[in-house]
Amino acid sequence: MSEFRPRRTHKKSRGECRQCKSRHVKCDELDPGSRANTVASSPALLHARDRHMFSLEHMSLLFNITSNPAGFIKCDEPSGAVISDIIECALKNQYVMDQLLALSALQSSLQHPENSANLRLLSIQLQGRALSLHNASAAGLSASGMLPRFMFSMLLAYSLLHDSLSSSQLGMSTFIEKLGDFLQLIQLGKVMATDYWSILQASEIRHIYVASGLDPKHSQSVSPEAEDDLKAVESMLTQASAEQASLSSCRNAVTALKIAHSLYQKHRQHKGLRTQAHAAFLVYTPLGFVDALREKQPEALVILAHYGILLSKCCDFWVVGDAGRRLIRLVESTLGPEWDRYMELPKQIALEQPNSS
Repeated sequence: MSEFRPRRTHKKSRGECRQCKSRHVKCDELDPGSRANTVASSPALLHARDRHMFSLEHMSLLFNITSNPAGFIKCDEPSGAVISDIIECALKNQYVMDQLLALSALQSSLQHPENSANLRLLSIQLQGRALSLHNASAAGLSASGMLPRFMFSMLLAYSLLHDSLSSSQLGMSTFIEKLGDFLQLIQLGKVMATDYWSILQASEIRHIYVASGLDPKHSQSVSPEAEDDLKAVESMLTQASAEQASLSSCRNAVTALKIAHSLYQKHRQHKGLRTQAHAAFLVYTPLGFVDALREKQPEALVILAHYGILLSKCCDFWVVGDAGRRLIRLVESTLGPEWDRYMELPKQIALEQPNSS
């Protein structure tokens, strides 16, 4: 028979906390930090709290943006105004702030290679939090709430574009899949810009959308220089023996490339804005072009190399960097020597651009 033990007594108090009452232990009411009065936070509670926390490291990322807005967003004189607009919006919409800081962390990872891994991890964490908060707030959004979504989409697009262009280091197949995913995203942005252009016009970020070819009023005119630069590619398509659907997608991609080159020429006096022109190729290229790339259609790969020329011209923008040179060399290694005559200009550009990797 077990020994009888009287119930442990403790001093009753009207002021003791609920936790100590339920656990039948003495509560030290004078010491809020006592072990008896402290309940460990659950992981879920900590996670919920983290969703709204910002650290000194986050503030340094914000300083990285405000100290050099032109280097961050590449928009010449309007850069400061663009960043001010985004930060004003970010202070009211956390998902915009999280994505802004995620992009800053990504840029910082390139500026500080010694801490690259930690900064990239921080960028991924912030972007994940931004996506979670954005998706939670997207339901039932009115037209008046579209501007934060435009800002978020633009910042997210820069991050995903950098990821897509960097994937050329992992091989052609990986690059094509990443490019296909990005094409779908940016063309969705084109639809949004068309539907809500009146809202975008009220914001400074309109400069980015116009320079990227996302202005629904853009005439899609082609400059004589763009026509000359792509004569060899058009000649290639007239002699091609590929299927009609594939050729049609390739011709439309060449038209998109002409529009992008023309935008670059239009903004050539603006060192920042002209670096946004490469995006016009992705805006106007049909999704069928990605199918031609997946099939390793040589004509499609040549067009991709000529897109690399435009990327090389936009290498001052940190999102692009030396992606053009790497892309041209990737295409060159994929194609046979019989395509060399159509690759002369891209190969020349690749040799001229310094290796910054």
